[in-house]
Amino acid sequence: MDKSTGSKRFDNAVKQYLKEACVLWELDGAGGAPRLIAVAHDSPMIVMSLCQGQTLRRVLIENHQLGFEDYIRIYKEVSDSLLAVHKRGWIHNDFKNGNVLIELKRGKVSASIIDFGLASRPGANPKFPTGTSEDYMLYQWYAPELYLYGVSLEQSDSWSLGVAMKRTFTKLQERQPDVGALPDDLDKLLADMTDPRCCAANHGCPVRRPHTAPCSPLAGQVASQT
Repeated sequence: MDKSTGSKRFDNAVKQYLKEACVLWELDGAGGAPRLIAVAHDSPMIVMSLCQGQTLRRVLIENHQLGFEDYIRIYKEVSDSLLAVHKRGWIHNDFKNGNVLIELKRGKVSASIIDFGLASRPGANPKFPTGTSEDYMLYQWYAPELYLYGVSLEQSDSWSLGVAMKRTFTKLQERQPDVGALPDDLDKLLADMTDPRCCAANHGCPVRRPHTAPCSPLAGQVASQT
């Protein structure tokens, strides 16, 4: 690698870290996000508070004791945390089970959204590489409008949350056959959240896709009925 290439990569890394630092500063812990402590200006490094817990991806792999009701409670907290991020004026754009930390303690659940390197303001172009529908096979948690049309909205995170929930419940049904089919309301919500036609039919503006907000009351309702 020549010096000019290395210098350019270093400059890009600094910009990326400073951008994430700005997001964390404005979030100020909303959604369980880590709090910004310090920024190193002479090297691409930020110091932030420690968030407790395991990634939800790791929880799903290692904890075989959790059942349907447990994951309903977990995703209620996750959707509440994601909504708190939106209320601070930011879209995550990279939400997946690996970017949320879950702490299970004495029957209580807490969720911390992490990794805000791709976050943007609502309506902004997050500058994802232009792609095609075939790219969904590689990055299915990214909302289609992010890289097809260059637009980011709250509903973009709804897509990602819907994909995460569908993957979790599919895995749970494989592991615990007695779980059975999802409740009709939840099944319909997840289908709406991950319907690509909500993007294409509106030229990149997924107005028909639900926001993350409906997930919380619905999750609470489903948990109370199971």
